Amino acid sequence: MPAGVISGFGVVRSVTLPQDHVDAFDTVNLFLKYNIPSDSILLKDLSFTLNINNVFDKDPPVYKLSTGNGYANGFTLGRLVMFGVSKKF
Repeated sequence: MPAGVISGFGVVRSVTLPQDHVDAFDTVNLFLKYNIPSDSILLKDLSFTLNINNVFDKDPPVYKLSTGNGYANGFTLGRLVMFGVSKKF
């Protein structure tokens, strides 16, 4: 991003919107996959995956409205960890 540019987006301040900028929601995600190296019938084509969304558990930016505060991106679960096992037959 060029120097001096702020991520997120600007909004027009008004009576119902008491803010002039909404921060960006930049997260770090991680994906790992391990394929089991084997010629055995049980272990051939077996793989494990690990996916972590929002690794650092960053909170989404607040979008302030007169009807109450919300999130600029809708809804977030926070950090999400998924483990997978895959086998081809």
